[in-house]
Amino acid sequence: MKYLPTITLTSPLLRALSDGQLKLQKGQWIKLWDDNGKPSRFVQVKPSGTIHAVHPNGAAGAGKVSNERFQTACRFW
Repeated sequence: MKYLPTITLTSPLLRALSDGQLKLQKGQWIKLWDDNGKPSRFVQVKPSGTIHAVHPNGAAGAGKVSNERFQTACRFW
């Protein structure tokens, strides 16, 4: 499965993702519809519908999502 270009998660897409109608693979770059910062990396959706992603660190998203932080989140969640 190929990664898509960064996906902007609007309200309908967030709902579809938490309901299981939309499937994303780990590592897919995502942004929230109202976020002008750097993208986050998708990790998973919990059975409760909670969406887990690794966000850029640093002031106002100036940092990056390091591969180490992403891999740690994948092991933790």
